[in-house]
Amino acid sequence: MNQEEQSIFQHIENTSMQNIYACNIFLQAQNALQQKDFILAYKLMNIYRNSILYNDLKTVDNRTNKNPKASVIVVAYNTQEDLITCLQSVMDGNEKDIEIIVVDNGKNDSVVPILLKMDILYIKTPINLILSEGRNIGVHFATAPICIFLDDDAIAPPNFVEKILDVLLDTNLSAIRGKILPKTTTAFQIAEPCYDLGDIPIPSVINTEGNSAWRTNIYKEFDGMDPLLFGHEGTELSYRIHQKYSKDATFYFPTIYIYHDSAHDEQKSVIKEARHQLMRKYLNWKKEQKVKIAQTIKQNTLVNLEQRYKKASQWRKVLSLCLLDPKRLKTNIYNKYIENTKRNSLEK
Repeated sequence: MNQEEQSIFQHIENTSMQNIYACNIFLQAQNALQQKDFILAYKLMNIYRNSILYNDLKTVDNRTNKNPKASVIVVAYNTQEDLITCLQSVMDGNEKDIEIIVVDNGKNDSVVPILLKMDILYIKTPINLILSEGRNIGVHFATAPICIFLDDDAIAPPNFVEKILDVLLDTNLSAIRGKILPKTTTAFQIAEPCYDLGDIPIPSVINTEGNSAWRTNIYKEFDGMDPLLFGHEGTELSYRIHQKYSKDATFYFPTIYIYHDSAHDEQKSVIKEARHQLMRKYLNWKKEQKVKIAQTIKQNTLVNLEQRYKKASQWRKVLSLCLLDPKRLKTNIYNKYIENTKRNSLEK
């Protein structure tokens, strides 16, 4: 057993049996997703979400700010020294009224001793729970009304958090995203179209999750990000928010920027695109399921309306026809009532 395997084994050994069970279900859900068995993946992930006990996760809390305005959440996996640089950029950025939460998804053992000395809440997951669930865990432990997600290898400029607070504290927006600028100049650097939407604030889905901020209560209201998603998770959550509130509930602000590199080589870019294609197929499946559910609910509602109408007394039927627009009664209840009335009058 090598050092990495020993580390993973030790983390699992220190995990509660309940969370070991939950993590096993999580891995099964991810495997079903890779096999494109979306029904099984979705069901298994729901079991995971109802089983995982966030408060049983290993944590070390060195936070000194007891009343922060913003929780900066960094989900880390195999970033090592880049993670320390990222956190230091936030700490050196003249930021006030913040707390920093690090969710360690694994392969950062070499810098854990440094992390445990920093003014942060450190959370260790038993296995790699992917970015979406890592963010959900971070929000669970957050104490501020605003949650900011920052990529683990990004660099935040001075006053990064202050600019976010200036926007969210003065508006009713549910979430915002910013611009992403390249951190380094490499031979292979793909500029993602979503990284820079221009120099004017505009409505936008949150498709740069690593530079985004959310109202904590809104994020929790919608149960956070879908743990199955590893790509497009912010977009999917944005759409759910839009359905209840407005398409203008999520916005892009160019003055809120970070430095972060996209894929460093062609192979990583190909892997990322293949993963995103799978995520899009899963999202299309979810959309189809919602349509089917909506149609079923609508059909059941219409059937129930007709049954209730048939059982109603005569005066209730007359009252319902006065209150409702006949055009909306797609079961032809109105026409049936008129026919029955004419037939009854002829019989008399």
